[in-house]
Amino acid sequence: MTLIIGAAVPPLLVQWIKQRSASQLETLLILLGISIGAAGLYCYWETVGNVLVTAGAFYAFVIQRFESQG
Repeated sequence: MTLIIGAAVPPLLVQWIKQRSASQLETLLILLGISIGAAGLYCYWETVGNVLVTAGAFYAFVIQRFESQG
């Protein structure tokens, strides 16, 4: 899925930006900003997901056993 999005979205963005009569430098800077922002969001959500999975596993294996014994 990531490969499809990575291959399809940039050409669509370039086409949309060029329709707005942006120069080559403006197009490059806009795409660079979008790419950095998307990569940041991807890394952020991946980290959040890992924390939630770890917390859920800790709850399931440790905390829940102590609650059932008490």
